[in-house]
Amino acid sequence: MKKKRSVATELVQRASSVLPAFTDIFDEETFYIFFTCLVILSFIIAFSIAWYFDVTIKDADDLKSSNKKSKRHYSTNRLK
Repeated sequence: MKKKRSVATELVQRASSVLPAFTDIFDEETFYIFFTCLVILSFIIAFSIAWYFDVTIKDADDLKSSNKKSKRHYSTNRLK
């Protein structure tokens, strides 16, 4: 068990020495710019995929009412 833990620790230490720290990449202003661009890009991708594949959002209550309309209830008098 100790060997596995030391291997995991070694991997984390190597990765942290290779990868730059968050503060090396972003300061406060560039983080906000990046996050804003990420949100705008996410909305553009989501709306374009929804438009291209004709995806629509249906309310759960709409599904319940459409299922009730499609079910047929027969009374016992009709079956006789």
